Amino acid sequence: PAEAGVMFDGMITRFEAKKDGALIVNALNHGLEQGDAVQVIDTTAVQGLFAVTKLNQHRFQINHKWQQGQAVNLRLLSKRRRGLRFDGQKDTVETPPPALTPPHSAIDFAQTYSAWTWRAAPSAENSQTIIGHKNGTVQLAINYDRATLRIQAGQGLETVVSDDVLPIQTWIHLAVTIEHSADSRTSTLVLYRDGIEITRHKIEDTAVTFKDWDAQCVIGQGFDGKIADVRIWDKARKAKAIKDSMYL
Repeated sequence: PAEAGVMFDGMITRFEAKKDGALIVNALNHGLEQGDAVQVIDTTAVQGLFAVTKLNQHRFQINHKWQQGQAVNLRLLSKRRRGLRFDGQKDTVETPPPALTPPHSAIDFAQTYSAWTWRAAPSAENSQTIIGHKNGTVQLAINYDRATLRIQAGQGLETVVSDDVLPIQTWIHLAVTIEHSADSRTSTLVLYRDGIEITRHKIEDTAVTFKDWDAQCVIGQGFDGKIADVRIWDKARKAKAIKDSMYL
């Protein structure tokens, strides 16, 4: 059909397929600018991010030629721009303990932490916490301008650091997964950037048990910038699942 319902950030709008294959989307106050992107998922032939042309504040065009009858599921990339601004000094947010399985070496357990981040300036030597346990057992942070995962395990501090320096004044989605296998006595730590795995570290032949387990979390400690859409799962999410849910 030429028009159909699409969900944008809780608002129902419409899209129109033009004769030349262009897709015009009606979305009140969509917030997109020239060169921004929308995500297309769960389609048969096309999946990924596509640049848009802003027509006005309520309409934009997706820069891709769609075939007649092609199913399209759109997610608005501009939603990531909404978040809390932290001053890098005293601003923090504390959360109640999420419902996570208490880690123990005798059981399988897994966790995922993710967030959109926008830094105002380089972090230099200052560690900027995105989200972490208040007692320091788990921390997703930016240190020396690199994404960093730290866990205080039974054998001491384990750290995973990305190779690349992260840009400033740019929205970036970061995620980490922690997955422990009781049978193999191994734990796997993975860092993701924008839904793509960037670093993996395996702790071999050890029984990881977090010290002084307390899942209460703190967000934004020492962080100079904006943080949005912080999420925690009681499982290790895969790259595709992380990427497909970044814009929800």
